[in-house]
Amino acid sequence: ALAGHRGSRLLDGPLSVDAHMDSLPLAALPSFTAAVQNVRGGVRGDIAVRGTFKDPVLTGFAKLTAGAVRVVEPGITLTNGAAALTFKDKQIVVDSLVATSSGGPLRASGTLDVSQFTRLGFDLQLQATNALMLNNKWGTLKANAAIAVKGPYDAVHVTGKIAVQSGMINAPEQTSARRATNLDDPTLVNVLDSLAVPLGDRRGSNPFLN
Repeated sequence: ALAGHRGSRLLDGPLSVDAHMDSLPLAALPSFTAAVQNVRGGVRGDIAVRGTFKDPVLTGFAKLTAGAVRVVEPGITLTNGAAALTFKDKQIVVDSLVATSSGGPLRASGTLDVSQFTRLGFDLQLQATNALMLNNKWGTLKANAAIAVKGPYDAVHVTGKIAVQSGMINAPEQTSARRATNLDDPTLVNVLDSLAVPLGDRRGSNPFLN
């Protein structure tokens, strides 16, 4: 019946959704992205959605406790997660969101714009203090950070500062071979003569020829 249909298949009819969460385990929810793994924690709250899919209106609240998640790309695990969210009209207000990364605290606050469910918008402020930011094949870093995240999810603008406190970066080595230089090469002799390099200094200064 939908063969040959173009555009959205979601009808812009009225919405009436009420969700009551007494202690919803995040681990039981399906994964929507490969960017995170081992999501844990519990959510409680009440959320109501009215309006239409294109013009939703939200009310309610939600609280996260004992949250944890592994962020795959940087190789870090966030633990001790707790959050308080308020659903108001077309926004999700992040009243508070805290977690730790290898003992370093992280905090976030701001808003999520849900005026378009398929194109979320961000206006968030993130802070970190001596938190583990990188732990993969490229190295290990702990840093302080103050970052702002703004814009729609497909055009997010990130600004701020990151101050590395400790760590190590594994820079890939260049595969270039060393070549010994023959100081008796006639071409090089002329160059050395023009630089007034004494003959005695020309030998013994190249460790590759000893």
